[in-house]
Amino acid sequence: EALGATPTVSGVSITEANCEGIPAIYACVKVISETLAQTPIKLYRKLPGGNKEPDTDHELYSIFHDLASPEQTASEFKEQMTGFCCLYGNSYAEIERRPNGSVKAVWPLHPGLMSVDRNNLNQLRYTYRKPGRAEPIVWNWDVQRPPIFHLRYNGGRSPIRVLREHLSTSKALELYYAALFGNGSAPGGVLQSKDPVKLTETQITSIRNQWQDLHRGVANAHKIAVLPAGLQWQAAGVPPEGAQLADLLDLRIERAAS
Repeated sequence: EALGATPTVSGVSITEANCEGIPAIYACVKVISETLAQTPIKLYRKLPGGNKEPDTDHELYSIFHDLASPEQTASEFKEQMTGFCCLYGNSYAEIERRPNGSVKAVWPLHPGLMSVDRNNLNQLRYTYRKPGRAEPIVWNWDVQRPPIFHLRYNGGRSPIRVLREHLSTSKALELYYAALFGNGSAPGGVLQSKDPVKLTETQITSIRNQWQDLHRGVANAHKIAVLPAGLQWQAAGVPPEGAQLADLLDLRIERAAS
């Protein structure tokens, strides 16, 4: 769990990264983030009489309306930050300032590499473990607040972690089917002999490797097997029809599409 993998009863590790491949998760994050990215963010100036007008001269107007940075539009920035919030419950961006203190750009930071705690003065402290950098970057409060734009969703709780047990079932089904098709759409089994023939470890390894090389994978499904003398194939495990996993997969796809 310290490395980002949350344990589950099913035994499948759940992280925000590997859950993005679940169709329902991907679809929900895509719809929410893209919808919010389309909404314009404008800063307004108050006028006498209670009226207002867009304050295009404000330093933040162009950042949240046009370009968040030289490498990212405001729309892309909002989409990425919203997607991070949906998955991790938090999204962060580093605030780049000019010499005069005005905001020049905002740069998204991956929430999976960020940890937040408090220093001795009970002030927020941000620690970012940047890939390729030996020492983490630490932003303390010091004289002024850390240069971090921090958004929270669900109180900063990751929805993926909250729903990890339910998601682990879907992930386990996905991995099961991947392994099933990788084995030629057939359940696992054993090669057994009725004769009391003792095989050496070398012979066992050789037979296992030959069997996997010739019959593993969808492309090798339903090929004719030629077994060594005295050996018979015995299927082990429950076929997907018996466990009604095919119906469960269809239901999962149907829910993701809706």
